[in-house]
Amino acid sequence: MFTIAIVVIAAASLFAAVLNLSTESRFKKRVKNVFFTLSLLFGLLLYGYGYSYVSESIPIAVIHTIMSVCQMFAGANDLGAIQEAPLFSLNWGILVFWLMHFMAFYVTADVAATTLGSKLLRRIRIALSRRGTLLLIYGINDNSLAYGKMHSRDLRRSVVFIGRATPAQESAINNVGSVLEKTNDQPDAALLRRFGIRPGKRHIEVAVLHEDGAKNLDFSRKLLETFKKAGILTDQTTLLMRNVDEDLACSLIASKNTYGYGSVMAFDEYKLAARLMVQKLPPCETIRFDNNARAQEDFGVLMVGFGQMGRAALNALVMNGQFCGSTFHADIFDPNPQNGALYDHEILKQYTIRFHKSNGRSEAIYAFLSERKNSIHYIVVCTGDEKTNNEIASDLRHWLLERGSKPLIVQCTERGIVFGQPGETDYMRHNIYGSDALDIERIDRMAMAINHAYCRSSGKTAQENWKHCDYFSRMSSRASADFYPALLTASGKTALQAETGDWPPHSEALENLAISEHLRWCAFHYVMGFRPMSESEYSQRAARYQMDIQEKGASSLRISKDMQNKKHACLIPWEELDQLSAQENAVTGGHVDYKQMDRNNILALPDILASLREMQKK
Repeated sequence: MFTIAIVVIAAASLFAAVLNLSTESRFKKRVKNVFFTLSLLFGLLLYGYGYSYVSESIPIAVIHTIMSVCQMFAGANDLGAIQEAPLFSLNWGILVFWLMHFMAFYVTADVAATTLGSKLLRRIRIALSRRGTLLLIYGINDNSLAYGKMHSRDLRRSVVFIGRATPAQESAINNVGSVLEKTNDQPDAALLRRFGIRPGKRHIEVAVLHEDGAKNLDFSRKLLETFKKAGILTDQTTLLMRNVDEDLACSLIASKNTYGYGSVMAFDEYKLAARLMVQKLPPCETIRFDNNARAQEDFGVLMVGFGQMGRAALNALVMNGQFCGSTFHADIFDPNPQNGALYDHEILKQYTIRFHKSNGRSEAIYAFLSERKNSIHYIVVCTGDEKTNNEIASDLRHWLLERGSKPLIVQCTERGIVFGQPGETDYMRHNIYGSDALDIERIDRMAMAINHAYCRSSGKTAQENWKHCDYFSRMSSRASADFYPALLTASGKTALQAETGDWPPHSEALENLAISEHLRWCAFHYVMGFRPMSESEYSQRAARYQMDIQEKGASSLRISKDMQNKKHACLIPWEELDQLSAQENAVTGGHVDYKQMDRNNILALPDILASLREMQKK
């Protein structure tokens, strides 16, 4: 009998351990609840039956029954006290008895394994998280879990979630090998000590991904203050912020005189999905280029729906759809477009953007496509509802395929993108938090290399130049980093060819690439709300510059750039840049050449790629 008890207890313990390691928490919980109910029910029945047979006193039989059932969950059994009852002389009676004990001890073993095992596992994971890159994720939700899961695949990076989690979320965190730090939104010195955060070379990535942007901002500020007190170097830190205005995010970035995070990137889901769209489906790959890097056709966009997602998609396409020899045009179909924010916006003045007050199922959109289908290269469906997106995209795809047209059709929501390659029926899906669109380290490596090309004469390293780079300039460098694949595509070169000496292209191609770069630069500034500087405004700033020279002997004023009022004199056609350069040189006595600046950006591509490769090795 003792041997049988040992076997039952061992089997229950092993079964509990295997189930804990190999199954989801909801299934484990269901099994445990079923086992507990059955063991309790059969325990009361079998022990009640047994003691009623061997005991002459009902109260004593009841007490014995209750005590035996309780001991059953501790691994003990009282078969010897009730085995004279007729039921236990039968094989099936003994079988039910031991199955009952097996289920009871499984419940106990599961609780013990969960409690003791989770504590031990947590200590091991905390110890392992004290080396390599550390990713701190504040805010626990489906999106942050997807983001953490993606980064947990990198064995050089440890992922720690901070915040309150449901049992299902806690299980998901454990399943990907991450650590959950339950705090009350108050990061303190103890948190830093626990995970080995100290001054040095170790990189600390912070991603604040709570649904509430105000909480993200508050946590970021508190953590920054804790970093400052602990002496953490700004170069060690990066910050990714969800649902926080860029102006507020800018206040957290380190500068020459202010402590802050080494790098900061703010985003909302709409902008992120739009960025993911142009990264996975670059506009440059939908049109043809000649051997001189000149586009052979205009870039045409059709959009269905224009809310927050539509606005973000339009901005991304404007910034990444500018090529020498090509003009950008977009037709937007929406019966109630949310285009009020574009009132008097410069992109409506600089690009052909037309609104049609019809929906994606209307006769109007198909009449439009009948006439213009060959000039449409990119179709974005972003109605705000995934089911509606899918239905409209499917109808458009079939209608166009029947007529021999195969434009790219992408469905866009704040959750991600869904698309099929032209002419194919299979769909691909990319979740914004499960992709590398938010890999701030990867994004900033390329942006840092591009910024360094601008600042090479400073004699500082790329990291040093980036450290002293203002937020807007970082945004500009990131936009430029997104566009560099288009320059390679237009030139017909690969990154490897450019880096290993097959660069620059011949003079005509170089000039056309420089024009494309100027068009991209203008598009970025238009999207950011800049306007061209008028001649009178330029003259006023030139007069201020000369007055500074006369009074102080020097001036920090950039005549052509007015950041406060978002005006820039370089927002002009390529052909007019020489005149602007001469005009500025006449005032400053300098040797600025705005066309050559764009050419230099193209010529610097091999150095940028080499610098990027070096940073990737570190």
